Amino acid sequence: MDVPRLVVDFNELIETDFILLSKTDVREDSSGNLITLYEGMEVIIFEEDCISRGDLWIKCNLIASGVVEKNSGEFFPYVKWCCRINEKGIYHENEEWHRKYGEVIQC
Repeated sequence: MDVPRLVVDFNELIETDFILLSKTDVREDSSGNLITLYEGMEVIIFEEDCISRGDLWIKCNLIASGVVEKNSGEFFPYVKWCCRINEKGIYHENEEWHRKYGEVIQC
């Protein structure tokens, strides 16, 4: 089975590697499929983003991989599930394009 891709808002990071994910057990993935979340589930999370090159806008999503964890913190008690982002962190999906043109954007 493919790893589900879930849309997030990276402004909802509650730690540098921990982000709010869902209030319920079921989330819709980027393909419209309903996904049942569970502890330890691998997911890819992303936020749509663009960068500007003069008059040209290039789609360049922010993306990260991680595992689903139950929210056990005292903050945001209405959120049931979070995602623990792996050691690769948050990066732009098409970093290869940036390397090709001499620029790497760090988040």
